[in-house]
Order: sequence, then structure tokens, then C-alpha cells
Amino acid sequence: IFPHRKPSAFIYESALLKHKELTKRKSDGMWCHVGDCLANDVGASADCGAQSVWMCLEGSHCDAALSGWTDKQNIPNYSTATAEELEMRAQQVQQGRSKVAAT
Repeated sequence: IFPHRKPSAFIYESALLKHKELTKRKSDGMWCHVGDCLANDVGASADCGAQSVWMCLEGSHCDAALSGWTDKQNIPNYSTATAEELEMRAQQVQQGRSKVAAT
């Protein structure tokens, strides 16, 4: 939701609020977020109260952490990420990885 981007909590909180409005539910109940990125999907949605599911299909390029995006030596030449952004991304990936219960 512009101008916010994942992993901003605003995105997940807005989606949950919209769900409540559409379904006229008063309580959160249990909600689940399925995503392919440890930092942006698993960690961020779990921090907002979701049951997070990390979906990484065989042969897919499912997570930047698994493909070297957080390794400063293997950054694609089209990336504009700074060293600080890469470090923050690596920390977010580790936080997301800590929320994965089973593989």
C-alpha cells in the first residue's frame, strides 16, 4: 500500500483491518499469511500476529537470502542497495528464519 513497502507492518495491519470491515468480524480470530520471502513475508506478518507459512517450491528463486542477495559479493549488478540496506536485509532474513517452525 503506497507509500509503504514490505516488510512495513502497515501493510499487514491494513489488510487485517480491511478483512474485518468486509467480513464484519469484531475479533482478529486466526489469520495466516503465505509468502516466499523470509524477511518480507514470514517475519513481517508474524510480527503483526499472523500464523506465517514460508512456501518455497523446489527449483524456485523463492528467497533472496537463499540466492545470495544478502551476500555483498553476489549482488546483482542491477541492484541499487547500499551496504547498510544489505545489512538490514540480512538481519530481517535472520529474524524471519527464526519464525519458521518447521521445514
